[in-house]
Amino acid sequence: SVSCRTRLCRAVIDDGDVVLTLPLVQHVAEQFGPVDLLTTPAAAELATPHPAVRRTIPFDKRGAHRGTSGLAALIIQLRRTRYARVFLPHRSARSALLALLAGIPERIGFGGRVPAVTYTSRIRHPENGHQVNRLASLAGDAGRWINIPGGLPEFGPISAGGFQRTGDAL
Repeated sequence: SVSCRTRLCRAVIDDGDVVLTLPLVQHVAEQFGPVDLLTTPAAAELATPHPAVRRTIPFDKRGAHRGTSGLAALIIQLRRTRYARVFLPHRSARSALLALLAGIPERIGFGGRVPAVTYTSRIRHPENGHQVNRLASLAGDAGRWINIPGGLPEFGPISAGGFQRTGDAL
């Protein structure tokens, strides 16, 4: 059995990305168990109640994690958890650098852009299909082409403010 501390998904940039990324999180959780999700504080409220999410780790790049000392604190926090793998669905140089400096040995993301040089597994970004399917393809064959009834992943209970932010983002 794989330990709960072996997977991290740096997936969510904002509330709208929660909707697009949760199918990937679901497929990763099916393979490895519930996922820790590094996300913005605002998006954490939407992801936290989901059964595929073990816990959310707030990444406040404009607050607590701003600047070199803030990023260093987050890197130390991630290192202490000793994640074995991270899924990086957004081709962000900051996320790629965080994963590398946190010492996460398996870094899975889409190839073809500069941050990919830090990945240990580079997946070809699908050119066709809905963004939900393209992001879920990082989970391998299990996530390559998924069917989402009603078009959206299921959410747990969220506050009215979180619901409104998601509606605004869509």
